[in-house]
Amino acid sequence: MPDEDIASMSPTDLGRAIALNLEKTCTLGQVSAQDRSLLTEAGIGIDQYHGEQILLAGFACDFAITTLLRNSSVGKQVRNGYLEVWNDMGKHSAAGAAYLQLFFQRCQEYAKAAARMAPGEVVPPIGPSFSLFLASTHAGVQKLALTGGPDLFFSHFEIVAELLAQAQLIKRPGN
Repeated sequence: MPDEDIASMSPTDLGRAIALNLEKTCTLGQVSAQDRSLLTEAGIGIDQYHGEQILLAGFACDFAITTLLRNSSVGKQVRNGYLEVWNDMGKHSAAGAAYLQLFFQRCQEYAKAAARMAPGEVVPPIGPSFSLFLASTHAGVQKLALTGGPDLFFSHFEIVAELLAQAQLIKRPGN
């Protein structure tokens, strides 16, 4: 999305764009061959892993919106647009409705982990939460979750922060 397009969007449309951007920023193709092999060895399906990634990335986007825009009028509009896309997905099928319900459950759990985060942590609490949802005692999968979960969370938080800055809804340090 070019900066000009983002700056001209309504807050609600920006929220929708953030949600739809998950399709580009959290793809099955981004799971490396090494990670796929590890997941297969642990008996975790790639679709299960990818589904958990989307739930975590979805939470990260929602968390970024609420953290950076707080309870402002524009923040509510962005978040409403964001959640509209999720809610629409839940209307199309029983599987979509179940996934939407799971998204809201995960958001509650990840919010608890995010509330415990402190600057400079070696293992942010998001990692153990992601690991728990993968439900594997396999050491390699736990290590993958402990490192990959926080990486996924922080990268999606930053994507949203950048989009909000491009839309001139927040100021980034140095701007």
